[in-house]
Amino acid sequence: QQWLGEVTMAAGYALGGWDTLLLAAATLLAALFTWLAARLLRAGLHWMATAVILVFVAAASSHSFHVRPHLVTMLFTGVTFAALLDVESKRRPLSHLWWLVPLFLLWANTHGGVLGGMATVVLAICGWSVWHVCRRKSPLDGARHYYAAVGLLAALVAVLFVNPFGSDLPRAWLQILAMKLPEMIAEHAPLSLRSSEAWAALTLLTAWAGLLASVPGRSWRATWCLPFVWFLLAWTRVRHAPLFAVVGTLALADMLPHTRLADWLRRNDYLRTPAEKLGLRPLLIPIGVVLVAFCAQTLGHAVPVVGAGWVRFDRTKWPTGLLPELESLEALAARRPGGVRLFNGLNLGGFVEFHTPGLRTFIDDRCELYDDAFLAQYCAAERSNPAQLDVWATAHGCQAALVGRGSPFDLYLRTATRWRLLRADAAAALYERVAD
Repeated sequence: QQWLGEVTMAAGYALGGWDTLLLAAATLLAALFTWLAARLLRAGLHWMATAVILVFVAAASSHSFHVRPHLVTMLFTGVTFAALLDVESKRRPLSHLWWLVPLFLLWANTHGGVLGGMATVVLAICGWSVWHVCRRKSPLDGARHYYAAVGLLAALVAVLFVNPFGSDLPRAWLQILAMKLPEMIAEHAPLSLRSSEAWAALTLLTAWAGLLASVPGRSWRATWCLPFVWFLLAWTRVRHAPLFAVVGTLALADMLPHTRLADWLRRNDYLRTPAEKLGLRPLLIPIGVVLVAFCAQTLGHAVPVVGAGWVRFDRTKWPTGLLPELESLEALAARRPGGVRLFNGLNLGGFVEFHTPGLRTFIDDRCELYDDAFLAQYCAAERSNPAQLDVWATAHGCQAALVGRGSPFDLYLRTATRWRLLRADAAAALYERVAD
């Protein structure tokens, strides 16, 4: 369901290993934050105030700062919303939105977050229709514009199906959305007031609401209201918090010159005449730095920090100390007709599949492959019913188990007579099932 993102990451890994993947993720995030800063600065905001806003954006988004295709959704959501803002402000014509068609084609094959981009476009066009009916300024001011908007929506929906899997791809996205993952998976859990992400998001919401309230009612634009929708979505799943932060920041930059607060900010030198675009020249230095780092990684040069061989797995989270034992099991699996089936914790499935693909894993975090009932049973076993592990091991023929260090599964297996500890490190413990 994110095949192009995975293939692209595989190509990056083939060129320069984990170092290149980290470089790509850091570059993408740097480009996103630089672009957000440029939008704020072009609105006239002082650089110090811009820096403060970006600190809160980073705090609200940090949960998703991982090397994965979700980063593309953060960037493309911002690009989509910025295009809608530009059209409603008359900086761009309505026809400018047709550039979203190739963007959505790339996005749909990279990450399922394209559904959020689609919903944003639909809500914006609905809002413009309401504005037009209420006789307010709207990009849709005639039948020709309505036909163009309907044609655009049809094209955006059509490209969702232009992929190697046809309708199965959007069906997989909808399946994930329909699952009860917020109750079981931390990445999909609602925002919690005990987290820094929640308080950063609330701060950005307060800033957005305050600025919107300071704009005269007749001057409101439909797109300025959309960040509230993304905030509600963020409150249901923490992975939406970065999308709210990006959309909210873009709306702040667009609203700022039209607020009653603008005069006070100008008097105190926090708001100035909107800056001119700087062009591409300032990008030459960072692009050069990224290219030098990429060349060093692909050529195998161990340049400090940005060269090859500097990325390491966190030994407290990933069982790198158990790789010799896992590789021995993999070698054994190659000699056995039925292979070796490994029971593993959900968060360890991907690690095993990458490092020892010859082992047959029990579960991983591709939740769309499992139904709600099984995932709920697994989560209940992991939290309070670890003896269920023996039931699964018998049913599926598991000869070994890899579980998180200190987890209920680990505590159960330590005293279980049918299991013997092979080795443990800071992250996990590996057990062998004793034959009857």
